[in-house]
Amino acid sequence: MTVRNNDRAALLLLLAASALMLLLGLGSRELWGAETRWANIALQMLQSGDYFDPYLKGDPYYDKPLLSYWLITATAWLTGGLDHWSLRLPSVVSAWLSVWLVYQLGEQLFRKGTGLIAGWMLATTFYFVFWARVATADILTLCGVLAAVWWYWRGPEDTRFSRYVVFCGLLALTSLFKGLIGFILPGLVLLPHLLHEGRWKRHLNLRLLAALVIAGAFYMMPFLLSHLYGAPNYGESGLGLVLRENVVRFFQPFDNIGPIYTYLLYLPIYTLPWAPCWIIALWVAARNWKHIEPDTRWLIQGLGLLMLFFTASGSRRSYYVLPLVPFAQLLGAWWITRRMA
Repeated sequence: MTVRNNDRAALLLLLAASALMLLLGLGSRELWGAETRWANIALQMLQSGDYFDPYLKGDPYYDKPLLSYWLITATAWLTGGLDHWSLRLPSVVSAWLSVWLVYQLGEQLFRKGTGLIAGWMLATTFYFVFWARVATADILTLCGVLAAVWWYWRGPEDTRFSRYVVFCGLLALTSLFKGLIGFILPGLVLLPHLLHEGRWKRHLNLRLLAALVIAGAFYMMPFLLSHLYGAPNYGESGLGLVLRENVVRFFQPFDNIGPIYTYLLYLPIYTLPWAPCWIIALWVAARNWKHIEPDTRWLIQGLGLLMLFFTASGSRRSYYVLPLVPFAQLLGAWWITRRMA
């Protein structure tokens, strides 16, 4: 009982410290970069009462799904108005949940204490905290990816319909923040585990298909509402821009074109000050590949697939690497607890 109480106290300390770091001075900094877009679109929604047609400075602007804007407008309604605080609060809450999800994954998959170390590493990662205090869809997407992976690992052999519905629902929800990567990224992370020992065959059933249909309908709902209740002369198709931003941009990039080594450079930078931990962990795992735990091999393979996916895209920017950060920190925490054992 004492051990369990100590674990609970350690988790509460982690979550309290994370909340303090994320919230302290949240409204004091002026709008930065892309925040002006989210602020402008949310403000026009609040002023016009039209929540289905996003406008940027009076012009149609549907390059992102609606959910991130809706979260901001909902926060503004709850807090009494749109300001720097309400604008950034959805990202802060998502980051705080991400710390908890990393803790849960680490404790579930690796040695005791790994999740706690990984949680502290993520909560003290400079660029994670920086982007957690910025009003964009990036941290929302990171949280959604972690939530889907965490839900899968709660019962990787479970084939009940209810579990499929929640998992596919999380994929759809994540995709409504920034785009179809909400479906793709969790699938890539989990693919090595599904392929190992033919686990995918167990999940190839009608229950999963039905859950995907439900999730697809859920994903389509905001676009359908825009079509039915939005302005008839709006002039932009949300689904058309999903195709442009997620498919065309991948194969035929029209902006944000970075060199092929972009993420090899920025993943270490975005995991500072803990980058040496996961880099050493990779080296240790490579030397002991046949003898390390299967879940560690899965983590490295999943991280590698994410890196390959982002590198394969012709459109590259430094902060696109954010979804890799919690998995890299998990790997670093695995190495630390292995050294302590």
